[in-house]
Amino acid sequence: MRDRNLRRCFLIVAACLGLGPTMAFASGSNNGPIPGDAEVLLNPATDPLVKVLVNKPNANGVSTPDHVAQPAGAISGWNIKDIRLRYLNDSGQDTMLVGVNSFGIVGDVDGNGSPSVASPATLAVGGIKYANLGGRESVTVAFDTNRDGKPDVVAGVPAILPNPLDPMSKMDVPGSGLNGFLVSKYTSGPIQYAYGTRLADNQGQLLYDPSATNPDFIFTIKNWSKLPGLTDPYSFGLQMYAGSPDDVVAGEDSYAAALVKVPQPENVVPEPATCLVWGLAAALAAARALRLRKTARD
Repeated sequence: MRDRNLRRCFLIVAACLGLGPTMAFASGSNNGPIPGDAEVLLNPATDPLVKVLVNKPNANGVSTPDHVAQPAGAISGWNIKDIRLRYLNDSGQDTMLVGVNSFGIVGDVDGNGSPSVASPATLAVGGIKYANLGGRESVTVAFDTNRDGKPDVVAGVPAILPNPLDPMSKMDVPGSGLNGFLVSKYTSGPIQYAYGTRLADNQGQLLYDPSATNPDFIFTIKNWSKLPGLTDPYSFGLQMYAGSPDDVVAGEDSYAAALVKVPQPENVVPEPATCLVWGLAAALAAARALRLRKTARD
């Protein structure tokens, strides 16, 4: 009870100061770099506004690596455990933070610990592994903004970069992971090939090219509530693709949900004076509870 009261007190005072859960997303844990691990950055245990979409759960609601064909004795980075969403709007940012959470390292198709260098087994069967999500490697998340059953917006690194970036492919685009990240209108067909007109006002960023240090595919979409066709920023359809037709040794992964509802803040932040009173009251309650527990033990 004491820990709960103290945590509540901290959150209230943080809200008064204009801080809160989104502060961690802006600066990372302990004011360090933003982590490239989706389970650390987007953790519903520490932030109840995080939505977790479990990919192909078993009977116990748990995703396991065997839902994608794996290289012998390894786990492919295309094997996606879940997708994590956090709508950063409690301080007016209007930004959607998306984490595609891999069982391995996104882009490490053969599970050898490197998303850039292919294993001998991969090369032996003619498989190809590109650095920086090159070639036809793609991680794409599509959003059905008007919930009519068809995607409207795609975000990620496409399998083939559209004009004007590269009319043919992205195999020779340096650093194609970060440079190739796009938020675009959906055209038609498989979502990894369906990047149309670039949505400049919604263009966010891919936080990292996935690596052993930052294993997941984490990105932002700006001006989320103003996406084409979006009627409710907290409700939409979603699809995901992760894979490549060229690696040979691993399967491709996907996810689809007709309706996703992200959590909304339960309460509006009160006026500063009221907020401070609540903060002091919570602090006093926590201190009183601690004294009572100590007295009872004595």
